[in-house]
Amino acid sequence: MLQIYQIESLDQVKAIADPLRIQILWETFDEAKTGKMIGDILNMPASKIHYHLRELEKCGLVVVERTEEKNGIVQKFYRPIARRLYVKSDLISPEVTGDFHSAVLESYLLPLKKVSEHLETIDVSVMKGSTMAEADFRKLILTEEQTEKLKTKLDELQELIDELEHNQPEEGLEYVFQYEVFPYKKR
Repeated sequence: MLQIYQIESLDQVKAIADPLRIQILWETFDEAKTGKMIGDILNMPASKIHYHLRELEKCGLVVVERTEEKNGIVQKFYRPIARRLYVKSDLISPEVTGDFHSAVLESYLLPLKKVSEHLETIDVSVMKGSTMAEADFRKLILTEEQTEKLKTKLDELQELIDELEHNQPEEGLEYVFQYEVFPYKKR
């Protein structure tokens, strides 16, 4: 899987401008899954998930990572093309804005939901003595120069996280890491 992929066509934007497809992508970031596995997680028929997987595959946003034969049936295990997907800003047009708004909302809410699920099951004693247990929320007004500086630092942090993810030790403390940054203007 690539680390970063920039969505460059209107067909790709339309393909992800569906909240269900965003959910499908999120369910396959960490582990390749079949349409049936995703359907079970999302409580939806596998046929519906397969349809959306085919649409995402057709426009190059998911790939079949591997196949396995089970009881004479070939199962396809899907993954997103990349860990991080970016949409070229000039592709966001009135033609896709309505659906795209819902998909963007879903792409920001799903990680929050996953963090919330982890927090609901956490044994807080694990935090005792930890030097890294933090939460923060801020709204900032940034110049273009400040935005670029922050993006550079976040990209460096993401590279470090990617490196750590690929070189995880056999033992250690598991951490949940999540951040979201987006420009904001009330509708």
